Amino acid sequence: MINKSKERINGLFLSAPYPGKQKFYGQPTGLLYALSVLADRKEREYGSREEVKKEIQVWCPDGVKDFDKSTFKRELTDYLKERRPKIVGVSTFTVSYKNALKIRRLVKRILPKTVVVFGGAHEDNFVKYYKKRVGIDSDFVISGDGPYILDELYRIIEENPDMDAEGIKNEVMIERKRFNQLKGAGLLIFSRINRPDYSTRMFIIPTQAYKESRKRTPLRLDELPIMPRYLLKDEDAISRRFSIFNGKRTAQVMVGQGCPYACGFCSEGIKKSWFDIDSPMSLINPARRIPYLERELEELKNRGYEAIFFDDSTFFAKPKWYMKEVIGLLKKYDFEWGCQTTLKSIYTMRDLLGEMKESGMKYVYVGVEHFDSEIRDSFGKNIMGGDKFGTHSVEKTIELLKENDISVGVSLSFGHPDPESKEEATRETKTTARYTIDKMTELIKKYDNIEGVSLNLVTYHPGTPDSVRYEKKVGTINYTAHPNERKPFTSFEEGIGVHAKGVNKRLAGFILKYAKRRIKDKLWI
Repeated sequence: MINKSKERINGLFLSAPYPGKQKFYGQPTGLLYALSVLADRKEREYGSREEVKKEIQVWCPDGVKDFDKSTFKRELTDYLKERRPKIVGVSTFTVSYKNALKIRRLVKRILPKTVVVFGGAHEDNFVKYYKKRVGIDSDFVISGDGPYILDELYRIIEENPDMDAEGIKNEVMIERKRFNQLKGAGLLIFSRINRPDYSTRMFIIPTQAYKESRKRTPLRLDELPIMPRYLLKDEDAISRRFSIFNGKRTAQVMVGQGCPYACGFCSEGIKKSWFDIDSPMSLINPARRIPYLERELEELKNRGYEAIFFDDSTFFAKPKWYMKEVIGLLKKYDFEWGCQTTLKSIYTMRDLLGEMKESGMKYVYVGVEHFDSEIRDSFGKNIMGGDKFGTHSVEKTIELLKENDISVGVSLSFGHPDPESKEEATRETKTTARYTIDKMTELIKKYDNIEGVSLNLVTYHPGTPDSVRYEKKVGTINYTAHPNERKPFTSFEEGIGVHAKGVNKRLAGFILKYAKRRIKDKLWI
């Protein structure tokens, strides 16, 4: 007989570790938002966060060079044997997918009945590929809006604590209407073996099934409880890794999702593909309402946080009235803060920079990407005269920041595929790379508020405009391969994945060596 009473179970949720030296540290905002509904329900059930922490843990491990020999694997093994969780959730990125698979294999070897769930950025854009091969790599995949789906799946496991994954799949099929009526635009995906022919069949259960797919409404962040940072293992240590804030306890906060732009290499833009259609997430998913943001800032202040890093892809891409409201909150709660944004947005908000500085703004991180005009034209950031961004320049924007005593970090990217090439080969050469590095060096000499420069090699990710174009023109891409998991590629912020034709060891080595010589101690590697 199936046990329909809820039983306390243990759950482990973790980010798949980066394969190699960790490039940037921080809190796993996507994973914490995914857990927000479940953690809120548990807190109401127990009346205590300490009790929730006894049941649910969130790990954000450092990068691992060799998974099988890592301290992380030993710690995970010990946890699995001691705590015997009934569900393990893994947040995946394309670059960390191999380690996600290793985590799944380890869990299943030690605890065959434990349910393994994959979710995260990789899964959001990988649905159409799962459909093509009629199968997934875990017991369940959650794609799109996941908080309510994860909570409902957790409930079913609580109701059936002795069932293995196949039994839970059967229960999900029986109870699928529970998922159909959930908020958000999300999918729960799983595969089953049909008998007697042992063929594989894939099942996709959507939320809001009573609506047509094009009319599904994505969740707003202010429809969710505050992300449960308190569940993080080593929360204090993780929050003090932002060197720009000198070790102060720093929280990553989001006020919106997606990006209103559509750069060819980036999966954060408006053309999301996990429903196999273009879904302009950022246009129909507005920024959080101010009262909800204030609740989070107040809690962070009460919990001892001293700094905020806004994790939105383009934090300044908001109306000025909204930004003025945010500035007021940051003044009220006395945080130092920084953000990711774009040069164009900084220029647009130039008359608010003084107020931003007064409210505690210290730092921005921007993507300059490249200075060669033809290369920039090829990936959606039009440029005139070598360094002009529309009506403003990189130099002018950095000068605006310097005038307001705001530091800036810069991302450069090399090896962009040429859309005019039949093979999608890159236009990048030693000459174009040298030009961009030299331009950056000139700016560093002129402006001492440039904190550092990060180097990237453009990598194919599922769902990006570059990848969609390549697959239509050339063929399939093995997104989870790491064909460049060696030097010099491992020294780049992004570099070990699949690149455009022509981005070889010789070119990557030249870019790295030349940047070290010219940019010197400002180079982040």
